[in-house]
Amino acid sequence: ANEEALSYLENRGLDPSEVIAKVENELINRNRADADNDLVPYEGMNGHFRINKIKLLNHKWILASFTDGKYWGDLFLIYEIGEDGKISVTTKEALLYTPN
Repeated sequence: ANEEALSYLENRGLDPSEVIAKVENELINRNRADADNDLVPYEGMNGHFRINKIKLLNHKWILASFTDGKYWGDLFLIYEIGEDGKISVTTKEALLYTPN
């Protein structure tokens, strides 16, 4: 995350490294052995789509990559941290790359 976002989190009394870890855990924990990750709006074609890479851009936005082992894509996600510390994540955009 960028410096301004880290400062924003600190000013809210949050530890940026804890926030990053919580957000990453939230996304990875939504990967399932028997289903697609619910944040991915596509059905896996070669297995289930799972998020495999995460980058927090700032205190609101996330870029994530997903794959089913053969096909892949990217997600643009928005997250919020509630007063209770719970994290909510919403998929805003998704891109599925088509094979050549």
